[in-house]
Amino acid sequence: MNMKHRVSVRKLVAASLLAVALGFAGAAELSLTFCRDVLYQPAEDDSLAQPVAALLGVGFRLGATAALEIRAGYSGYANQALAFDSPEDERLSLHGARLQIAPMLKVPTPLPWAAVLAGVGLAGNYSLLRRGHWGGFYTDDRRDVSTTAFDQSFLLGATFELSRRLGVNIEAERVGFAASYTVERNYKWYEYWSEPIELSRYDDLEVGWHASAPTGIGVGLKVKL
Repeated sequence: MNMKHRVSVRKLVAASLLAVALGFAGAAELSLTFCRDVLYQPAEDDSLAQPVAALLGVGFRLGATAALEIRAGYSGYANQALAFDSPEDERLSLHGARLQIAPMLKVPTPLPWAAVLAGVGLAGNYSLLRRGHWGGFYTDDRRDVSTTAFDQSFLLGATFELSRRLGVNIEAERVGFAASYTVERNYKWYEYWSEPIELSRYDDLEVGWHASAPTGIGVGLKVKL
């Protein structure tokens, strides 16, 4: 990751975690969730990348059956196939940051320790997909795809109370409406040259409804304050 993209991701993560921290004092519930991140927009030929997100959340009760969840986190994916002096030597990585606000509805069930959760997530996120492979003659070809996006998603799941303060959430997430700005840059790097040479750049703005989208499953641990 070059310095410009690294600074952008760090600023977003820092701002997100600060927003979460400011809510700790009046929070009713803290959560840590691990899930497949479906709020990223890679190129179609990179669809095999499945980043995993770690989300730190603060929940606020809004009456008996409603709540507001604020979550911030990081997602990442990395894969490397090595073959000495061959185009098969390929490196693929994806890094992202997310800040999400999710109004949630908690529906009681006949079981006093279980309830159904349903809500809508509103998130701002940034991701950087990087692919590189050996190009021969001491060169390295690299492609960076960075995306800044706003995503609306649907959340559905269940919550289970393990004790008075401890519980577990299981949820599914699917993207609905999204607006994203993607920049793709192609580079060539020479072993004895300090900086990569940018060969091309493509910009793309997409706004619309996702009629077909992947579903991410997540598991979270929650602690009531």
